[in-house]
Amino acid sequence: MRRSERLASVLSFVSHPLVLVGVVVLLLFGLYEHLLEARIFRPVPEGEVAPVVHKLLDHGFAIGLEVVVLGFALQFYKVAQGRPLVVPSADRAAATAQRNRERMLERGGNAGT
Repeated sequence: MRRSERLASVLSFVSHPLVLVGVVVLLLFGLYEHLLEARIFRPVPEGEVAPVVHKLLDHGFAIGLEVVVLGFALQFYKVAQGRPLVVPSADRAAATAQRNRERMLERGGNAGT
């Protein structure tokens, strides 16, 4: 496998929306923890926000990690089924051209009757 093919394979796993969202959540909550430690932010008292928000702040890093793992699991599931992770643009263009051709033929066939 060439280097570009390996890179494309890795990027197709990393580019899943759940993986990207999970990484953003991990970064945000990782920064939040560091900002608390540096005393730039103060901890949110339980009475100021809804209990759900407080739980999210307490467990946000774990939630982000779980979302990343779920995104990777979905990508591995696709691979296990033999489905391509990313459809090459040439295949997509050919499929679109074929659909357009079929639509044109249908319209032309209906106009003559």
